[in-house]
Amino acid sequence: MVERWHIAMMEPYATGLSERDDGWDANACRILRRRGYEVYYPAFPKKTHTTHRVMRMIMRPMFPGYLFVNESAIGWDWLRTTPGIRTYGSLLIDSATARLAVLPPGEIDRIAEAERRLIHQILNPPPRELPYEVGDTVRVTGGAFAGFYANIETLDDEERIALLMDIFGAPRRVFASHEHLAAIG
Repeated sequence: MVERWHIAMMEPYATGLSERDDGWDANACRILRRRGYEVYYPAFPKKTHTTHRVMRMIMRPMFPGYLFVNESAIGWDWLRTTPGIRTYGSLLIDSATARLAVLPPGEIDRIAEAERRLIHQILNPPPRELPYEVGDTVRVTGGAFAGFYANIETLDDEERIALLMDIFGAPRRVFASHEHLAAIG
């Protein structure tokens, strides 16, 4: 059978991703695969902060609310009864022909290649050149200490820079992102 990919619409509550042994997926995708459908739900990593300002990576769908389903000999009935898939109008219709919308040949490959490039860019960012070194004086431009001056104690990584700041007459160590600092002079 020739590959003919269609776009299925998901219920808003079903678009979340969870980790599987072989990657990330939405629950509706797992159910559809068990039912015999070939499904593609492209996603990319996104950095986010937890409650304690700890950076973690989460997966976000490239097309929230939509997934791609390859045409199958088993028909569309099982798709329409899948939890998380919209029960009415679950597949997009081409308004010009009143038939199920079909992606152009090779479009899934182009989306998959864009997904791979995006993941590679996010997980392997180019090294950032910081305009300051250990011992330099910087001005804090954001956060609770905006407007204060401090000396750079360590440059641990791009996300966490240790500063020595004079607070209440004594040097105190505070941490800041490079985005909240400006070089002096």
